[in-house]
Formats: sequence, C-alpha cells, structure tokens
Amino acid sequence: MEDLLKQAKIFFRRRQFESSIALLRQVLKQDPASGEAWLGLGLALVCSGSTTEGIEALKKAQKCDPHNPTAYRAVATVLQAAGHVKEAITYLEVAALFAPVIFQAEIHLSLATLCACLGNRERVRLELQLLATMALVEPRKQLALYQEIHDVDALESFVQKLSGEIKILGQAVLLEEKTMSQQAAEIYIQLSAAESEMWEVYEYLARMYWNLKESRTGRMFMDKAIQLAPQTAKVQLSNSLYHSQKNPAEAKERLQQLALFPGVFASIREEAKQQLEILAERY
Repeated sequence: MEDLLKQAKIFFRRRQFESSIALLRQVLKQDPASGEAWLGLGLALVCSGSTTEGIEALKKAQKCDPHNPTAYRAVATVLQAAGHVKEAITYLEVAALFAPVIFQAEIHLSLATLCACLGNRERVRLELQLLATMALVEPRKQLALYQEIHDVDALESFVQKLSGEIKILGQAVLLEEKTMSQQAAEIYIQLSAAESEMWEVYEYLARMYWNLKESRTGRMFMDKAIQLAPQTAKVQLSNSLYHSQKNPAEAKERLQQLALFPGVFASIREEAKQQLEILAERY
C-alpha cells in the first residue's frame, strides 16, 4: 500500500491526475480510513476538475485525521476557490488550532484574506495585528490587506519592517493611502523603469495613464500587469475598466463575474458593481 501511495504522489507531481486518482482509489479499497489517501484523492480530483467530489474526499481526510491541519487547509483553499468563503473560514480556524507555529502566519494571512472578501475590516485588522507578531510572510498580500482597512498608522509600521524592492512598493502604497498621489506615482514610475516584476506597479500606472487620457501608455502598462498576474482580481478589474470604453459588452461580462464572485475582496466587488451601473447608464 505504501508503494501505491508513493506512486500516486509521483503521478500527482507530474500532473497525471487520473493515474493518481486510480491508485489512490486502490489504496482506499484496502484501507478506507487512510487520511493520507483521502487527502491525496481530494487534491487530485480538484485538480482534474471534479471539485465537488474532491471537497467530499478532503472532508473525509479531515474526519480520518481530525488533528491534521493540512486537511483543513486543503478544504479551505478549495472552498475559497469555489466561493464558499464563510465555510472556508471555519475550516481555517480549526486548522489554526492544530497547526505548528511554523504554519500559523500562513493560516492567519489566509484568514485575513477571506475576511477581506466578506468586507469584515475589523476582523482583517485583528488578523493583521496578530501577523505583526509573527515571522513575515507574503508581504505584498499583506500590503493589499492594509489597503483594505485604510489604517495609515498600522501600514506605516508594517512598511518599516520591509526591505528591498518590497519596501519601495510599500512606501508607494503608503503614499497612496495618504492621498499623496504624485509622490506615489514617482515611485511606481521608478519601479517600472527598473523593470520590476511586481504586477501592482503596472496596474497602478495603467490606471493613472488612463485617467490622464493617455490610453496607449495605459494599455502598455496593463498588458504588463496581465502578463505578470492574469488571474489576479484587481488586474482583471482594471482591464475591464479599459474595455468598458472599447468593448462594453466584453467589459460587462467580466465585471459581472467579479461583482458576483464571493472569493474576491469586497472592495473589488463593490467597484465592479459601480462600474456596471455606469455602463448601464451609458449604454
């Protein structure tokens, strides 16, 4: 049975999900209580497109090994992708109870992100306060969360902890929050000139140039943001704003998806709704 599990993991890493699923089902016939096999099966099913069945398998993994935080986190990740944010939070909260210290920061960052999807700024604030006492993880995601709660003092304290290019980005974000847009723009332009690989730089500049009616330059920066982060909700939103003038029907479809999907920040959903109202008035 151990050999089957090892081979299933190899198939999974090679993205041969159907082969992995077949082997894991064999393991479960021999040992229906194998939490490891249920976990692997759930992940393979989700990756192959069978999300509903995958979630059920992941929940069985959690029941087989109720103190294993990995199973809870896996269920939460899939639930978030499916838009079941409140249920995902419940699973992450349980994961936090059992996870070792090394994983606590990642879990609480995920909790903060999900609470931002619900628009619960106070809970986001509390999670960020807790994260401030832990090892630094994914500072760019944390910067976005600080923007959600609009707490300039807390953001300034966070930026002081950063270093390198991330700190420069943090300084630009801080200037944005202080409504010092000209100074923020200067930093974003410098980062762009240095060929930064951070999509936030180009998304900001795209919007800035569109507001200045320099659509060609804005499009250039938007293309770079899409290249770096095509699935990021904020990039999709900004790209839709561009298309709202060029192709209103295409923009409307994209905006509707963002406005209705619970798994993105509440602020993004709200802006998408506002843009849909503007489109409805124009066309």
